[in-house]
Amino acid sequence: MKAQPVAPSERREARRQLFIRASGHWEVVSKKLPKQVVGLAGLYYVCYRLAKNGWIVMPTSRNTRGFDIVALSPNLRERITIEVKSFSDKNAVSLGRRCGIIADYLVICTNVLEEPVTYVLRREEVKQLACKDKKNT
Repeated sequence: MKAQPVAPSERREARRQLFIRASGHWEVVSKKLPKQVVGLAGLYYVCYRLAKNGWIVMPTSRNTRGFDIVALSPNLRERITIEVKSFSDKNAVSLGRRCGIIADYLVICTNVLEEPVTYVLRREEVKQLACKDKKNT
């Protein structure tokens, strides 16, 4: 069977894709990705940062209620749970009324598809910032 001729533009694109994969450089194909993909990108970015600092990191399945990551300190003496909220482009994030946070920490990860920025809040801080009583205090 004879090979079909390939247009030069297709060959260029194939070489460019091969170079991108081989060189380790990745580019965002689309700015608008499904929420689930943005969520996974933020989750694994947080896992990467923790692992880089020596933590043993275990992401949970995506439908686990309450937290997304269980992490053990390098000396195995401390265990923490983390809930990750990821956004592709937001700079301002509303906490809403998240009074019932179960995890020890809430990590908000913005701009996940380009240069991620993370904000780490302890459970008490989330409750203080998000939960207001009837007098709004």
